[in-house]
Amino acid sequence: MATERAIVTKVSFNKQTAWIKTQKASSCAACASRDMCQGSSEDQDIDIATINTALAKKGDMVIVKFSSAAFYKATFLIYIVPVFFLMAGAITGNNLSVYTTFSQSTVSIIAALLFFFISLVFVTKTGRAIGNKKEYQPEIIRIVPHIAKDEDQGDRRMQNTNLSNSCVRK
Repeated sequence: MATERAIVTKVSFNKQTAWIKTQKASSCAACASRDMCQGSSEDQDIDIATINTALAKKGDMVIVKFSSAAFYKATFLIYIVPVFFLMAGAITGNNLSVYTTFSQSTVSIIAALLFFFISLVFVTKTGRAIGNKKEYQPEIIRIVPHIAKDEDQGDRRMQNTNLSNSCVRK
């Protein structure tokens, strides 16, 4: 389970969904797909819809949980499945080329592209179906309490006063 700090920017009417803004992680800089994420590569903030189990309000700092297993499953679906379809199409085209008058390479390329486009439809439909499942959605698990600087300094001054008063001998 991965966690991240974020700020709530909007809450749905029924308070079940909250939209959060979080910064891209430093690991995003090394990712080959960083430009495919929301926003441009210069934009450091990402907006995400989350399940609001902590009943956070707009402006709250929160801790958001992401399932690592769901992340790996989604990554496999998005990146590996199309490659398998592409290879299966090339092999199928190679085997079907003996029944056509076209060259083996031409039939393999056409079949590979056809299978690849079929994989895009499959990935899109499957992604939409699993995207609605709770395990694939980030979840707000905790609200981080706010401590204003003035309040924090006031508390420290109060503690110092109490300490100095307790050290006075009578």
